Amino acid sequence: MKVTAKADDNPNDVTSFLTPNNFTADNPTYVNETHWWRCGATANASSTPITAAVENATTGETIYVFDGSYDNEHANMNKTHLTLQGESIAGVKVAAASSEHVFNVSANYVNISGFNVSDANGGGKAGFYLNGVEHCDISGNNVSGNYYGIYLNSAGNNTVIGNTAESNTEYGIYLNNSASFNTLRENIVARNKDGIYLDNAGSNNITCNWLYYNNQTGFNLTGGSTDNNISHNNIVKNGYHNLSGGWEWQFYNNQTDPVTATHNWWGSNENGTINASIYDRHRDNTTGNVTVFPRLDKPDPCAPIPELSTVILVGVGLVVLAGYVWI
Repeated sequence: MKVTAKADDNPNDVTSFLTPNNFTADNPTYVNETHWWRCGATANASSTPITAAVENATTGETIYVFDGSYDNEHANMNKTHLTLQGESIAGVKVAAASSEHVFNVSANYVNISGFNVSDANGGGKAGFYLNGVEHCDISGNNVSGNYYGIYLNSAGNNTVIGNTAESNTEYGIYLNNSASFNTLRENIVARNKDGIYLDNAGSNNITCNWLYYNNQTGFNLTGGSTDNNISHNNIVKNGYHNLSGGWEWQFYNNQTDPVTATHNWWGSNENGTINASIYDRHRDNTTGNVTVFPRLDKPDPCAPIPELSTVILVGVGLVVLAGYVWI
């Protein structure tokens, strides 16, 4: 993306920008910690400039957010084809307004990337909340310290790619209420209560994700979460570490329907260890069976490598070899 201003430019120096008549997606509305402004227009001061820029956006607009700390934000993305682009994941830190979602997406074709999102910790609130929308893209963000990380409610045909959802109170990524035909790929999901939680969410493609050290489960499926493609994920040390040395539960099927979760890496080559980490009809005859074979015998390189310390790498049984993480 072409950027024609810097965060420390005087936002009222309109000679630095193109005129509104030349406004294009390559010359977006800009946001810094204190102002938002369009090319060739007077800057607008705001204590919540991301929210203000979104409220004043038009269909098809691109909003570019410079590095900085943005507090008390609650952006209702209610215009189609809106793009919100952060300068860098590490640099754009966005905290929620009290008891609100940070980004509440209620229009189709919305794209959001490049943000570090936190503090949507009120009950049922999320860093990213997609409600009844289609064809949206949430990619390349860090989501931590929220009640839910990324929440898709009755949402379909969306992409959630390359995000890190870590240390959220409940679920790292949550799909419910007939959320279907979504793509979850190349996400790192760690240290949440549950990693990826599907509640009546079917026909989704969930591949090439890393799930590790989620406190209760890696995957948790309930009520009609069928026909999902759950494959080529690295599912390592999720749930409760029992006295026998196994993990409960890496995968929890809390529904009567059977589930297929083949071609995943479970952090072990021992069939008994893998089977013991699965909650299905072998543990509770009211639930459906989980098919895990054929399985992978090493981590799948399609998933992003978590940025773990040496101590944690050893703790999850991984070492770095030939540029990738192997058992």
